[in-house]
Amino acid sequence: MSYRLTPGVMLYPELRVQLSGSEANSLAGINGLPDAEDPEKDDRLQNFTLQAPLIIQLESLQAWIGLNPQYTKSFAEKNYFLFLRTDFGKMVGDKTSLAITISKFVAGQPRLNVIVQGKFQFFIGR
Repeated sequence: MSYRLTPGVMLYPELRVQLSGSEANSLAGINGLPDAEDPEKDDRLQNFTLQAPLIIQLESLQAWIGLNPQYTKSFAEKNYFLFLRTDFGKMVGDKTSLAITISKFVAGQPRLNVIVQGKFQFFIGR
């Protein structure tokens, strides 16, 4: 589902629920990676994630800026996580783009304080 607020400004709210049918090593984080302190500890994955990315398209620059607050509740860990992700991207060809994503931890159980990612994307069929 998406909402066009104005030309060039879109909102993409998303709700995800992640449940496992059997036990998994889920107590290290929302991604199910093994717990570094107790790698044998298992429980079911029970995660609820709500995010609302706001994408601003800068057509004259063939670029975009995205702001994405993300709230995740982990029922297995009995914890929550609040992150703010910012994306800066630019088309560098007809079918390629470069982007930088910065994710900042805001509240909840601390994981990584800041994550910076670089992306190169190739689009098929555009």
